[in-house]
Amino acid sequence: MITARDILQDMFNQVKCICDKTYIIERPASTSDQVNSFIVCSIPGILYNNEISDNGEYDDYSTTVQFEVYVRDKTSASNLNQADINTIDKIVRKLLAKFPMITDHCVIAGPSQSMLISDGKQFHCTIIHADMRTK
Repeated sequence: MITARDILQDMFNQVKCICDKTYIIERPASTSDQVNSFIVCSIPGILYNNEISDNGEYDDYSTTVQFEVYVRDKTSASNLNQADINTIDKIVRKLLAKFPMITDHCVIAGPSQSMLISDGKQFHCTIIHADMRTK
């Protein structure tokens, strides 16, 4: 039986080498080292059960998954909140090139992305949603 943990781990494994760090579910409140870019992998909504197998287990799920790409702002005395658009674009392109993501447990495809938003903590974020269906 496939669980949310399996899907999150597959998401993590697909994108773990794109940024400085990759996190599952949510970003940490703080880290011991300075991180300039990171990705958060999550399942922000409901994990839908599409059918039940012969033995009663739930084996066929679908949902929307989310990849949040965070890049540290390039700050200066004259501009305290300047998005590093070039780095964000580079990372987003690498992430989008991974689609469709096909793993032992699921297929993640059909990405769509949001515009840049500031998190108010010296990072800008682009959010990529994609459809996920278990195998």
